[in-house]
Amino acid sequence: MNRRLLTIVVALVLAAVGTLAVLTYVRSADDRAVAGNKAVSVLVAARAIAPGTPVAALQQQGYLRTRNYPASSVPDDAISQLTDDQLRLVVASSVRQGGLITASVMAEPGSSQAFVIPEGKIAVTVALDEAQRVANFAKPGTKVVVFVGFSRVVTKGTGDSKISKTEDIVKIMMADVPVLAVGESAAKSADADNTANRKLITLGVTQEQGERLILGATANALYMGLQTDSSELNVKSPGISSIKVIN
Repeated sequence: MNRRLLTIVVALVLAAVGTLAVLTYVRSADDRAVAGNKAVSVLVAARAIAPGTPVAALQQQGYLRTRNYPASSVPDDAISQLTDDQLRLVVASSVRQGGLITASVMAEPGSSQAFVIPEGKIAVTVALDEAQRVANFAKPGTKVVVFVGFSRVVTKGTGDSKISKTEDIVKIMMADVPVLAVGESAAKSADADNTANRKLITLGVTQEQGERLILGATANALYMGLQTDSSELNVKSPGISSIKVIN
């Protein structure tokens, strides 16, 4: 009798333990489901963000807004608030409007070739020597004025009195041009020193400016001047010319 009673007690205890384990598992699963569906606030792009945009500008220029998403649908590196360290970074890849702002889209400035092309402009790259690029002072974020040098033949008179002269002209070609990027040139040259001094300068220009820039670069006759807000420039100036007589 005692043995049968003991067997019944043991069975009841095991049943209770099993029931408690099942209830505990179900409750834990419910807790996980609730946690996964709990809304969390994250930052999203209020409008499309181009590569190279400073993270600080996202906050200052209205690129960000806050939205609530279920925690289970948000990646681990999603950002709810920008930190001081993140404000020093730049956006390394494009973010579509409504896209999540994550730590993975940020990078140290200069760690990638990404840059922002001004709205309505295109990026054009030219290779320039050290003196032509203002002795390395033309850097991303600065503005430059671009000078061009060219020649034209001027003919006067007729017959035996006909005289031809070459007029060399230097003038401003464009101003207020933003420097987007500076990189090393891989071009080969017979002059090794000249090759070492050449770098690629990428500028943000209009289509017409780009056409003029490329034309000037083919003649290797471009020079840049570093421009400031107080620089006094006359883009309509006829320039300076020098006359040479052709024999």
